[in-house]
Amino acid sequence: MLCAFELTVDGVPVKWIIPVLLVFILPFIRRVPEGSMYLIKSRKRPLNHGNRCVWQPGLHMLIPFSDYVAKVIPLDVQTMQCDAFCTQAHDNGKLQIRLEIRYRITDAEKYTDAVKQPEDSLRSETEYMLQMLLANRSQNDEEISYSDLGEKLTEGIAQSAVWWGLQILSITVKSIV
Repeated sequence: MLCAFELTVDGVPVKWIIPVLLVFILPFIRRVPEGSMYLIKSRKRPLNHGNRCVWQPGLHMLIPFSDYVAKVIPLDVQTMQCDAFCTQAHDNGKLQIRLEIRYRITDAEKYTDAVKQPEDSLRSETEYMLQMLLANRSQNDEEISYSDLGEKLTEGIAQSAVWWGLQILSITVKSIV
């Protein structure tokens, strides 16, 4: 003899409750892929730093109608082309130095908190370091190669970039005009 048995919750069959829950819950489940982080902001409640937090790779759930993904932060190596301008101390001539900066975001919270535009800060720090290096070079009357200049820039900027959540991998001097 077959038993007709149906599970109910307050008279509503469970076979109706589960699909309805899935329809309302699934849109708020997010998978953060490997090689990226998500910056989550909340409209209603404070999170880790004010009204935001950073999600690592994995499965996470947004709080419906309160949380939203504000920014996707890539963790792979990024390349930035940079034209830096500096003045030579001994003849007041303007130099345009074309650089390629390879960096990686290591700390997403610092990256989003430290400065508004990390690329602009990186560019201005590069120009400052170039100014310092070229001033030292003109005082000592020594020639400096592209690779030496790139290495010295990498060393100098790497210290500042840590505060911005960045790791400078290399700086390559492409041309000096």
